Amino acid sequence: MYAVLLDMVTRSLQAEHSQALRAGTVLHATVEGAPGRLAAVTGSLRVPLPDSAPFQPRQAVVIEVRDTPQGLQLLVRPADATAGSPQPPAAPKPDLAALLQMVAGALDAAGVTADPEVAAEILPPSLPRTEAAIGEFFAPLAATALLGDDLAALADLLAQAVAAGAVPRRVAGLVNEVARGLDMRNAAQLEAALARAAGDAAPLEARIASALASGESDLVQELVSRDPRALLDVLRKNEPFQAFLRESGQVKLFEGLMDRIVARLTEPGVQNVRSLDQPYLFLQLPLTPGGPFRRGHIHIMSGGRGGGREIDSRSATIALDVSTARLGDLWITISLHEARCACRICARSPEAVEAVKAAAGELEASLKQAGYARAAVHAVLWDGDRLRALADLMRPYSGLDVEA
Repeated sequence: MYAVLLDMVTRSLQAEHSQALRAGTVLHATVEGAPGRLAAVTGSLRVPLPDSAPFQPRQAVVIEVRDTPQGLQLLVRPADATAGSPQPPAAPKPDLAALLQMVAGALDAAGVTADPEVAAEILPPSLPRTEAAIGEFFAPLAATALLGDDLAALADLLAQAVAAGAVPRRVAGLVNEVARGLDMRNAAQLEAALARAAGDAAPLEARIASALASGESDLVQELVSRDPRALLDVLRKNEPFQAFLRESGQVKLFEGLMDRIVARLTEPGVQNVRSLDQPYLFLQLPLTPGGPFRRGHIHIMSGGRGGGREIDSRSATIALDVSTARLGDLWITISLHEARCACRICARSPEAVEAVKAAAGELEASLKQAGYARAAVHAVLWDGDRLRALADLMRPYSGLDVEA
């Protein structure tokens, strides 16, 4: 076995990655860069390696965080090496083996190609270990049917129904208002949509229960009236609209749209089960078809554990999982700590990486204008494994040790 014991962790690095760099933590990372400029990378954490490090690009390594009287030290070793002589991998425990089988089945059903062990790492501790719950949790990763596309198709269908006199214009307007797509080029609309998405992230039932407990009966009616699922159910039960669908031969189209939209609108509630165990928020953006963005998922978290704690905007990590028309798939991690901001943009093509590097100065200037006096933007080539990227981000909070 060979390993590299790095010098003491700098205070700035420890502050920026306070959750990952804790004594006793073991992080799985990948070596990136070229010989002489290598670094062990996991999530937004980037650990430069000395020139003498006997590692190769794309090699899997493990980073061990050790506590010493002088401060924290990092030990970097190959992922398949142990402290002693190499040992054959132990067979999974029966309960773990059953869980991995369920995860593999859920990934296959969702059309996601990924390592079940990596996928199991990101399951929230509070998520029921059932096939149904695990399947719902991984459904957003498939991204086979885009929410924005389905919402646009629904709007077109409603316009036809309004023209035929089958649906009151007021009802169609309500549905379009709460379910319209988001144009990422409109800054004002983006800010309002993000605020609404954050407010609607919790399941409708939980928001209604909270309103009832606080005695705000009027709010209950408002929540129901602007919830897309409730409005879609009104359409499903509207006989004139159903007659229009039968006469125009579009019953199956509507039912398919209904099933997919309701499923996609339910997904954030399942994803946000993690907020029971740590400050966390998942947002799914209904993007406008034909716009510059095809998919938009946002993961927001901050340090510490414990249900009910709010996200600390002064020290948080944000991951943007987006698919763009020009740069392709991007995985962007933004680490915030006081007045510091580190932005790491992972792209799937060398051309996209070079484009980001060319704009890095402009992006850093924008971050500084936003209040982050010390801002840095980096771009790296990425293999496109969104699930592994999410696992790297979640690993400090993982409720499952797949190596146990």
